Amino acid sequence: MKKLLRSRKGEGYIDTVVGLFVLLAFVALALNLYSFFTLKQDMDEISEQLIEVATSNGSFSGAFDERAASLRNQFNLDFAVSYSADSWYNGEYGQVDHGTVM
Repeated sequence: MKKLLRSRKGEGYIDTVVGLFVLLAFVALALNLYSFFTLKQDMDEISEQLIEVATSNGSFSGAFDERAASLRNQFNLDFAVSYSADSWYNGEYGQVDHGTVM
């Protein structure tokens, strides 16, 4: 009976299965991190392009809306654009005052 309890048959299989589970967990984590970083990179690119369009036009309408729609199609992302207008936004004309940093 003691000989059966000390038998090491099958321990290699258990080690292999546990090793595979750990490996698959690391692969899943790596894929999630990769998708997170690519999404962040895409969002950075979108924001830079939208800021450039808004700065060159001086407003958040017209070409800005067209560029946002174009970027939604290009990156296949559905995002919302929001901004907060403080002293730099002239609400009467719907434009940013000339020479103001956005």
